[in-house]
Amino acid sequence: MALHGSLFLETSDAETGQLVKNDEQRQATRAPMGAPARAALLIGLLAGAAVLMTALSSGRHSHKLTAGGDFISDAADDVDAHRARMHALDDATNKTGEDLQAHLGAHLRESRTTVRESVIKLKKEGKSIKEIKEAGYTKQNLGCHPQKSQAGALERCLEHLKSVFTPLELDGLLEMEGSHELQVLVDLGVAPKTGGWKKGAAVVVCFSNDEKEGCFKKNVSAVSDDEVKFRHLELDAKTGTTEKGGYKFQAYDLEQWAQAPARKATTTSNSSTSDEHRLQMHALDNSNKTGEDFNEHLRGHLRESSKTVREAVIKLKKSGKSIQEIKDAGYTKDNLGCKPHESAAEALERCLEHLQGSFTPLELDELLEMESSHELRMLVDAGVAKKTSGWKKGAEVLVRYSSDKEEGCFKRNVTVVSDGKVKFRSLELDAETGAAERGDFKFQAYDLEDWE
Repeated sequence: MALHGSLFLETSDAETGQLVKNDEQRQATRAPMGAPARAALLIGLLAGAAVLMTALSSGRHSHKLTAGGDFISDAADDVDAHRARMHALDDATNKTGEDLQAHLGAHLRESRTTVRESVIKLKKEGKSIKEIKEAGYTKQNLGCHPQKSQAGALERCLEHLKSVFTPLELDGLLEMEGSHELQVLVDLGVAPKTGGWKKGAAVVVCFSNDEKEGCFKKNVSAVSDDEVKFRHLELDAKTGTTEKGGYKFQAYDLEQWAQAPARKATTTSNSSTSDEHRLQMHALDNSNKTGEDFNEHLRGHLRESSKTVREAVIKLKKSGKSIQEIKDAGYTKDNLGCKPHESAAEALERCLEHLQGSFTPLELDELLEMESSHELRMLVDAGVAKKTSGWKKGAEVLVRYSSDKEEGCFKRNVTVVSDGKVKFRSLELDAETGAAERGDFKFQAYDLEDWE
């Protein structure tokens, strides 16, 4: 927890209250969850689907597993099979507005449960917290949201994971920094710290009075027979408590829960976990992989999950949903696997190729909010038709430029159409070919309304 300096300066009781206030201000200044954070939220769906998207290791490669666990054939033209594959959104096509959001939210919660199950399996197989994090698991895709407005989601997440993780391991996995996160963790049953003090060890300390409460992490700075010091805060070594400036303080032990947590069953009444658990967790059946092999194994399943998310978007489009409705449902370039970075060019190529059968270039541009030259160039390479007619003043057109040394793309609005010429501010193209040459560069316009 980034409470640098100290929560409690020197020994002044007046300053104690001021510093508690400072802690609240630090929490208040945390940026509200915007579009990037909402996109990360949807990664839960992506990674959740990953755990459920590969064929059974028994060799049944001619089948796929849907987000709900139904096996279907690969016959893409089979209406019933398509309905089975997309059943997680079957009821969404006649929903709009808040109903649609609620429907998608319910399935997102289910997907995050699946992601947490995969993390639990990795932990039981002996993977370290570092290995789990390197595989791509975060507080966002696990559904452990740090915002107070998502307190219910965080509580569900921690309750699920505490069966196999100590508080300290959860703190490491989820990188818990906020007072709210730590307080929810403590409330789920972290044991009070009353012994075993070690200099340098991290401890969670919670404070409260009649009006305020919160938690922070601190490292023990000194230990004596009777007292434990955290810079300017001193606790009783036998109880882990103190009172100061109208506040009560209690230390908690990140090494253990207050009582043995009840493990959640992963199967039905049959206590044998082997067959059903293997089915649930089949995306990680090759768990004997380590290092880069292990990461590549996970990346392969994440690619499959991105494909599943795109299938859901295609279904919404075919059901008549507008681009705005699809975006309002939470779909973004990130959870669709349309990564904008040049280092992920193959992922963007796969994404565009998958979606172009149901979306025009203009619709993809709007859905994915394509801005960079790299993204637009990849869109052109996917097969956007050249613009050679139908010019309209104010219409947006995609222009590609190239020379012997560089190439790229940009979007421009037509400013003038006249006398066989089309102008974009200082650039002028031939209206019949949509092309021009200027200096060492060649220019070609492309029609966002149509594919080749």
